Amino acid sequence: MANICCDDVYFHSQSYPEHLATLWEDLKTSIVFCRNEDLAGIGNLFELKDIPTEGLSLRGTVIFMERNPDNILLCTSAAWSPLYEAYHAIAEVY
Repeated sequence: MANICCDDVYFHSQSYPEHLATLWEDLKTSIVFCRNEDLAGIGNLFELKDIPTEGLSLRGTVIFMERNPDNILLCTSAAWSPLYEAYHAIAEVY
């Protein structure tokens, strides 16, 4: 069994709140909470938005997400290590 890394990441933007709204809609479209890890995989967001994945680890499952007035909380369960580069790529797109 692989080591599991649980990440809690907040995405926020004071300058572009409409980008947060877009991220939230895309997360709701691409992530399905169920036992099938493929449907809840963070890679689904990258596939939906055609975000380049070269050199990124996407071995992570979204286990919780929440929209707040000024941020989005994304909780993931990843294999071996945090998905830092993937989170940075998401922030760059949105």
